[in-house]
Amino acid sequence: MKVCRDTVTKLMDILFAVAAVFYGLGTLMAVVNAVCRKFLDVGIAWGDELTTYLIVCAFFLTLPYLELHNGALCIGLLDNLVKNEVAARVLYVIRGLLVVVLSVIVVRYGLVAIDSAIASDLRTFTLRWPKAIFYTFAVAGFALNIVAWATIILLNKGGKMNEPS
Repeated sequence: MKVCRDTVTKLMDILFAVAAVFYGLGTLMAVVNAVCRKFLDVGIAWGDELTTYLIVCAFFLTLPYLELHNGALCIGLLDNLVKNEVAARVLYVIRGLLVVVLSVIVVRYGLVAIDSAIASDLRTFTLRWPKAIFYTFAVAGFALNIVAWATIILLNKGGKMNEPS
């Protein structure tokens, strides 16, 4: 169990590092493009599109990491009202199950979107890259959300990853 939990945690850490590189490259590209427009009066035609795709892909890669480490945005109203530790853990597991169900739906229809994008040869406007590449990042992010919550619920007994199981 510990080996599985450690493997998933390591995978999420690697994805987080890749996402950080994407965020950095996207930010650098945006700055370079802005400087070129301001001071050289010329923009890099594909710069805005590449920046957008890098940031969006990075976002989807960080989702499972944030879920695994309880850093995802959520409304903690019930968490603050429930003082019983067992009840709080049950609410946390219910939240996880809800995220898993929604992630399964997104993955299912994401796969349909990827298939459709490949069949119709959808491409980005400027770079002319297949859009299926970027759809794949979204599907992978949500599929890994399922892995993250399965790890929390099954391997960490419903406790948050920074808590002892």
